[in-house]
Amino acid sequence: MEAGQRRLRLVRVLWGLLGVTPLRFFLAAGTLLAAIAAGAAGSPAHVAFVLGLVGGAGLVLGDPRRRMLRREIVLRPAPEEFDLEEPWRSSLRALYPSSLGLTVLGLMSLAWDPVLSAVLAGVIAGLGVAGLIAAVDVALQERRLGGRVFSLAGARMSRGAVTLFVAKG
Repeated sequence: MEAGQRRLRLVRVLWGLLGVTPLRFFLAAGTLLAAIAAGAAGSPAHVAFVLGLVGGAGLVLGDPRRRMLRREIVLRPAPEEFDLEEPWRSSLRALYPSSLGLTVLGLMSLAWDPVLSAVLAGVIAGLGVAGLIAAVDVALQERRLGGRVFSLAGARMSRGAVTLFVAKG
C-alpha cells in the first residue's frame, strides 16, 4: 500500500445478512405482540401476520426492478490489507430505512388499526425470510468462488455496477 493511501473498509456480505435477520425477526415479533396487546384478536392478527410475511418476502424476492436494473456485478480480488467492519455495525445499518421504517409505521398504526400493525409485522418478518434466502445464495457463491465475498462498508446497491471483493481462503 502506498503512503497516504487509505485502506478500504470492507464488510463480509454473509455476516451482514445473517446479522440483520434475527434483528428483523425480533422487530416483527415485538410489533405483532404490540398489535395483539392493542386489541387485534388472535386469529385475525395471525392471519394478517402470515399474509404480510408472504407478501413481504414475495415482493423482495420477486421485485421486478431486479430484472429491469440488472446490475453488473464486478468481482475483484480483495486488497491484501483492508479494514474489516464489525458485523454488528453492518447489521444495524441494514435495518435502515426498511425495517426500522416499517416498525415505526406498525407502531403508529396501533392507534388506528392493530390488525394493520400485524400485517406490517409480517412484512418485517418477510424481509427476514428474504435475507435468509439471500444468505444461502451468498454462501453458495462463496463456496463456488473458493473465498469470502466482501463489499464496501456502507455501500448501497444502486444502478450501475456493483463491486464485490473476494478474499481467497
